[in-house]
Amino acid sequence: TSLVEYMVLDAVIGDPDDHFFDGLSAALLDLARKGTALELIERDEKPSHIRLSWLDHRSGSAVRMWDDYRAMVRYLELRAPDASMMSRLRTALAQHLAPPKRADLVTRARRAPTDLAALMRVVYSAADLPDPETLVDLVSALHHEDPAVRAMAAYGAGILNWQELKRAVEQRSTMESDPAVMDSLRRSLDLMGHDH
Repeated sequence: TSLVEYMVLDAVIGDPDDHFFDGLSAALLDLARKGTALELIERDEKPSHIRLSWLDHRSGSAVRMWDDYRAMVRYLELRAPDASMMSRLRTALAQHLAPPKRADLVTRARRAPTDLAALMRVVYSAADLPDPETLVDLVSALHHEDPAVRAMAAYGAGILNWQELKRAVEQRSTMESDPAVMDSLRRSLDLMGHDH
C-alpha cells in the first residue's frame, strides 16, 4: 500500500505557459538529482477534469496533477511507498511551487461561505483524518441556504468519506427538498457505503 497526500495549488493547469510549470519542472529535476526520476506517463483530459501523471518506476512513487472542473480546484496527488519518500516529494514540490497554506485556505472559505471553490480547497487540503475545522465548515455548508453550497458540501463530504461527515450527510438527506442537492447527497452516501 502506498501513502497518499494532496497539495492544493494556485495554478492554471490548462495553460502550459502558467509559471506553475516552471516550478514543477524545477521540482521534478530536483527529485531526479536525488534518485527519484518521475516520468510523464499519462495525460487524461475529460469534460470533468485534466489529469497528468508522473511515475518513478524504481520506487513506485507518483505525482498526479488534477484540475477538477466541478470542484474548481487544482491539486497534486502525491503517492509514495513510505514516509521518507513522501517527505522527499512533499518538500521538493512545496519548495518550488509554494502552495497556499492550509490556514489561509480555511480563512478564505470562512470569509466567503458561498465561494464553492474556496470550500473545496479546504476539502482537498484536509489530511486523511478528520479535523475540527473541515468538519465544522462542511457541516455548516450542508445547512447553507444556497442549494449550490449544500450540493458542493455533499460532494466534498463524499470525497473525504469521514464517518463524522456521514452522519451529517444522512441527517441532511432527511430534510433536503432540492432535487440537485438530494442527488449529490445520495452519491456521497453511496461512496460512504450507506444503505438508503
